Amino acid sequence: MELDAPMPSGARKAKKRAAKKRKRRNTPKYRDMIVKAIKALKEPKGCTPQAIAKYIEHRYKKRNDFVIKHVINWLVQKRVLSKYKGRVKITGKKLKLGKRGRVGQKKSKRKGKRRRR
Repeated sequence: MELDAPMPSGARKAKKRAAKKRKRRNTPKYRDMIVKAIKALKEPKGCTPQAIAKYIEHRYKKRNDFVIKHVINWLVQKRVLSKYKGRVKITGKKLKLGKRGRVGQKKSKRKGKRRRR
């Protein structure tokens, strides 16, 4: 068989399907890991981001301080966590998830014609 011969269409489709299928990760999302870390550490004044990162590294064998910092700030913005003097606490508000686990996707209720100026 030649090396430059075109592939049959069935083989192309199988190759595309194999490329689409990816292995699912076994670790939870960072927001879940952060909330679990704060609950597990049980510090009355709250946990430092360094302590959270250390717990995640020990428990899940992952450590990405950049992502942890941004997810903590995102959770503070969503009022799931609160920050005070560099420490992070859980506020008690639960994170509401939208469709497919995405937060904050709201469709416009406005229908019809636009207002002209």
